[in-house]
Amino acid sequence: MTPRELMDRYVALHNQGKWDELGALFRSDAVLAFIGPMVGPFAGQDAIIQAFHENPPRDQLVILDVQDMGNTIDARYAWSTAPKVDAGTIRMVTALGTIAAVIVTVRA
Repeated sequence: MTPRELMDRYVALHNQGKWDELGALFRSDAVLAFIGPMVGPFAGQDAIIQAFHENPPRDQLVILDVQDMGNTIDARYAWSTAPKVDAGTIRMVTALGTIAAVIVTVRA
């Protein structure tokens, strides 16, 4: 998958609550980190899947815009309950068709 396809698939699976399938997009040594909330980071595919199962998001993502920088994608996002309000950014770093890292910045 291309980096953009990975981002689109990540968002779709996130919004469907398919945590095992979402986790399968990550490399075994991937990292999921949050800037803002006091949660994580989660290191490794198994830890990422477990984190989604134990503390699932309560809303769906809405992507506002995307910047494609090769193997890195930056996406501004909102939540479906406030689809025009910029909630933060998702930076996805990819490697060989998989996700190596996701860093989510949450705006206060």
